[in-house]
Amino acid sequence: MKNKEIEDNKNKEKVKNKKKFYILILALVFIISLIGWWLFPTQETKPPQTQTEDEESLMGTLPLPFPFPTGEPLPNNHPIQPEHNLDVFESSNIIYDGSDTYFRNELDDWKLYVLHNGEQEPEKVMDEAVYYMTKVEEKILYTQSNELGIFMIDTDGSNKEQITGDSTHQFIVQDSWVYYVDASDRNRLTKVKLDGTDKVVLSDDEIHSFLIQENCIYYVNRSNELNLYKMKTDGSSRLLVSKDSVTNLKILDDWIYYLFENNIYKINKDGLELDIVSNEYIQFFQISQDWIYYRTEGIGGNLWRMKLDGTNKEQISISGYDLDFIEIWDDWVFYYSAFLNKELYHLDGETKKISEKDISNLFVHNNLLFYLDNNDFNKLYQMDLNGENINKIVDSTVTEYEIYDNKIYYRNALDENKLYETELLGENNVRVIDQRLLQYEMYNDQLYFIEDSDQQRLFQYDMETKQLTKITDEQVYQFYILNEKIFYTSQEGSNIVNLDGTDLLKLTSDIENPKILGDWIYYVGYGEHENLYRIKQDGSEQTKLTTINTNNYMILNDWIYYIEDWKLHKIKLDGSEKVKISDKSVNLLLSIENDWIYASSSLNASPISVYTTVFKVKTNGKSYEELINGYIEDLEITDKGILFTENQESYRTFKVNIDGSNESVLFTPTP
Repeated sequence: MKNKEIEDNKNKEKVKNKKKFYILILALVFIISLIGWWLFPTQETKPPQTQTEDEESLMGTLPLPFPFPTGEPLPNNHPIQPEHNLDVFESSNIIYDGSDTYFRNELDDWKLYVLHNGEQEPEKVMDEAVYYMTKVEEKILYTQSNELGIFMIDTDGSNKEQITGDSTHQFIVQDSWVYYVDASDRNRLTKVKLDGTDKVVLSDDEIHSFLIQENCIYYVNRSNELNLYKMKTDGSSRLLVSKDSVTNLKILDDWIYYLFENNIYKINKDGLELDIVSNEYIQFFQISQDWIYYRTEGIGGNLWRMKLDGTNKEQISISGYDLDFIEIWDDWVFYYSAFLNKELYHLDGETKKISEKDISNLFVHNNLLFYLDNNDFNKLYQMDLNGENINKIVDSTVTEYEIYDNKIYYRNALDENKLYETELLGENNVRVIDQRLLQYEMYNDQLYFIEDSDQQRLFQYDMETKQLTKITDEQVYQFYILNEKIFYTSQEGSNIVNLDGTDLLKLTSDIENPKILGDWIYYVGYGEHENLYRIKQDGSEQTKLTTINTNNYMILNDWIYYIEDWKLHKIKLDGSEKVKISDKSVNLLLSIENDWIYASSSLNASPISVYTTVFKVKTNGKSYEELINGYIEDLEITDKGILFTENQESYRTFKVNIDGSNESVLFTPTP
């Protein structure tokens, strides 16, 4: 298809969309008028309810022991020959080098693990949380959660080196260079040698995403309406490839594939040949071998695949519910739909539904599915990923469970909710400790818990030696472990202590929502007003950064995002450069995704009803969009979508896309 024909089709499609839009507006006005006759503000409402663990496990993203790959080509283990080899090593959440698999283990706070070829049990590579990574020869490059920069280690976890201290969310290795988006410097594309020398800024454009093929960089330019550009790897020969607003960028052979206005297009690398692959309304797509896997529009958006030229379309999923994600893993496509059975689809055309049971608390570990059977008194079961070989693991009612170090730890409702452990296949089902626990956490092969007694002291229990050690003499209300430190609250206030109970640090104010970044602890303290503080981990240099309305704040790159005077603000990590982002009223900061801040504001529409608006605003404050308006009780936001419960008669639970589109009912409670 010629470029002019493509543009004509785009214009026709826009006219159709406008007509649909006007018709939709008229229909909505009519519907709203009818609704006004029966809506009444004195409707009795139920008290706010928090989500149960079962609901969270059903509504949230499937909790995997490691994330499935992102669909981008995974790096192969080719040796690098500087200045000659053009192999590309792109950062992702998982690495498969043809033999071993390196992954972020969600079961151990996203620390780096490796599963060697032919082995069943993974081993820990290092004791740090990892975000993005890639493997180059016998080195692993990665970014981590508690320290800015790109780091490099040997594959056994030794010899850690820092390549750069710049913050980044994407990096690619080619030749002896690391290319990355420098979030510390206006998202400019930068490169640096593997040894940390010769840092070069390649472009002043603000980069959304980029890919490298051969000696060219293809990037989406956030500074110019998400147009697609290319340039040489030295920053020269900058060229506009497409004026479309590009998302979901993929490159395969001589073609660039992307989404524009939710249609899939392909364009050659010089921008002279443009063709439309599919004019369906597509939410997102992945490419594997000769197939494009994609999700269609609307409620019941299903999973399809088609050839690279748009032919041979085949429907994979007929779930009738919105798919939360698509991931490609060897010969399998894994897709998940909230409040629906989990399904695996094999590329040879065979679809297998895993389970028809009413299940909850689904967990994947070592290629096995663990779940609670709601029709069998919440007993714990296990089965293969294809739904076969179902085994009952625990024959008691289980209130909660977790898998740690290849053992299952669970609370037994038939024994005063005491903590038990069992092997993955259900052998050696024994009580861990005789004490009843108010709260517990497994960390570094140790069990930390608050005793269920009047004293409520904090203890450490060694799982191997069975030795019990008292951490505190004072009454502890709650605790959590973060970066080798225990944070706990007591009658005297907030405290920080080492895992063995040494080096107790008592803060002058109560501590809420602490976050550790490098040598600093950031937290909200309470005095005459709520204030945001930071303090060195040794207790020195306590500094008030700013006043804050709630303990609700987020840190991204070099900025802290928070609420002050019920308006969105941001401030540098050291308390400098305070900026008001928006004059819109805000009660709750929800999430930050792709340079958008998601937040909500509420007002009392009546003494018993709260009217809530969920909106998003750019981190620079330049764009604002309302996503949801209504009487909302529970609200949760993820990168997959927004979940909320209406504060009305039915208390239905809804899901809406992250951009506010495609609202659908997920769950209606049984009367």
